[in-house]
Amino acid sequence: MPITVNADNLKSVMVQYATITGKGIPHLMRANARLCAVELANRTQPFSVGKGGGPKAKAAGETRTANDIGKVIKTRERLDEIFSQTQSASLRASLEKLAAAGRWGELRAVLQKVGFGAVEFISGQDIRAAHKSNRSKTTGRTLNKPSTLYIATTGLPAYIKEVVKRVGLSKSGWADCARQIGGVKGDAGRGIPAFAKRHNSGFGKVSEAINGANTSFTMVNTIPWADKVCRPSEQRTALTMAKTKMIEQMRRAIKAASKPKAEIQNIISREIQKAA
Repeated sequence: MPITVNADNLKSVMVQYATITGKGIPHLMRANARLCAVELANRTQPFSVGKGGGPKAKAAGETRTANDIGKVIKTRERLDEIFSQTQSASLRASLEKLAAAGRWGELRAVLQKVGFGAVEFISGQDIRAAHKSNRSKTTGRTLNKPSTLYIATTGLPAYIKEVVKRVGLSKSGWADCARQIGGVKGDAGRGIPAFAKRHNSGFGKVSEAINGANTSFTMVNTIPWADKVCRPSEQRTALTMAKTKMIEQMRRAIKAASKPKAEIQNIISREIQKAA
């Protein structure tokens, strides 16, 4: 998913800013592009906008991931629900005995024979395979109604623990972009929660076109479902927020700079209002 940041909406005010501070437009565009990468990361699911957004977003993402796995793979408790639907006491006793002994092949055969449909008892790598085969290739989300009822006999909690560690992976592409753009001291990904930056995924790609007032940066999050977890409306909001923050930074910098002539001050104020 590519996003291009240029100076079209900020060119006039940037020219005036450069006059006062001596910092060229390419420098300013780099700062604006980095801010945009940060905003895109925070507006990619799970959203991490606002105070405390990092921990809350991480927890929400982990819960949703666990629930998604649960749509496809059920715990042993699902057997109790199945057995409770059996009207025959003798059949129910037989099913419970097979489950207690771990005789999964026989239990599957009996369940299919009495009309419970396709049932698979899985563990270990089979859990991973079942989850992968029931995920959408376009969104990464699990399907709501798999054709087979998968019941994990062992290993499901460990698999869930492994998968929830991936929470923030979709954001990591934008974190990669922010780091590549740089232009600030310290961590260029600052403002993006740690659970996204931890991945160092390599899913972010940046190309630069440095050409004075026509400078632009193009960022690409190569996660296949990036546009599904960061909708066009959120992309537009990210661009707007980055622009707003950039204007505010320039406003503060101009105020802190040596006092310009009143005429230049008036020009800057007018251009800032146009860009806002």
